[in-house]
Amino acid sequence: MLEHTDILIVNESEAYGLTGVQPDSPEMALELAQVLAEKVASVIITLGEQGAVWVAPEGKGHQPVPKVEAVDTTGAGDAFIGALATAIYEGASLSQAVKRGCVAGSLAVTRLGAQSSLPWREDVFAWLEP
Repeated sequence: MLEHTDILIVNESEAYGLTGVQPDSPEMALELAQVLAEKVASVIITLGEQGAVWVAPEGKGHQPVPKVEAVDTTGAGDAFIGALATAIYEGASLSQAVKRGCVAGSLAVTRLGAQSSLPWREDVFAWLEP
């Protein structure tokens, strides 16, 4: 099934389930993403407060997240994937999309709930602006 996947996005637990190795640092997660990239063109592993790593044909990297006070992590993954998918649809590179996803996920954990915690587009772009 992985061979028919364009972008694989997994969290730390899911990466462990696929590889049998727990990614305990961004460096380890990047190594695991490279292993998974042998079967999937692009791989992203989310690491909670440590950000996310990505491996794709155009390169690889680690994207830290903004430092925020977490209240509820329920909607973080949904916010990450929604922002990432939107960025890719709009023509952003994978590294830019991962950055947007990290900001959106970070903003989501500052509020309670799943849907109610999802940030607005303007909020994400406000954090991205210098």
